[in-house]
Amino acid sequence: MKYFLFFTSFFLLYTLKISAQIGGVGINTSGAAPDPSAIIDANSTSQGALFPRMTTAQRNAIVQPAKGLYIYNLDCDNVNFNAGTPESPNWVVITSSNLLVAGVNVTVNPAGSVCEGTLLTFTASITNGGNSPTYQWMKNGEEISAAVFLSMRVQYSPMEM
Repeated sequence: MKYFLFFTSFFLLYTLKISAQIGGVGINTSGAAPDPSAIIDANSTSQGALFPRMTTAQRNAIVQPAKGLYIYNLDCDNVNFNAGTPESPNWVVITSSNLLVAGVNVTVNPAGSVCEGTLLTFTASITNGGNSPTYQWMKNGEEISAAVFLSMRVQYSPMEM
């Protein structure tokens, strides 16, 4: 009877431990519980996480790599993930760039064909220019103020051939 109680108690505690771990694993120094939506929840203010690091040949030798599997490729110094299937892997390179190209798009109103003397309004729309972008209006290579440029009228100047 003594052994029966011991094994029953052990079995119950073991079952409870397995049930508690189904929610995910928390890796931290605070003892905080893992987020219930995560299988692994790592939290640190002084350390990062590392993907498994391997060469391209080692990556290609993985038998049926799971869709979404990540590795760090030592040959190429980049992160790869399998965007294919386990049966047909498609290793994709993850790239990132902090470079944003600033641009200006100029529109005119009215658009299309206009007659001489028509007042045209030019509007500049800036993309990726930061909080307070600056630009300079130019006419035939000469700087002009925005107020002058925005109130120009069409002037007919025939071109000689």
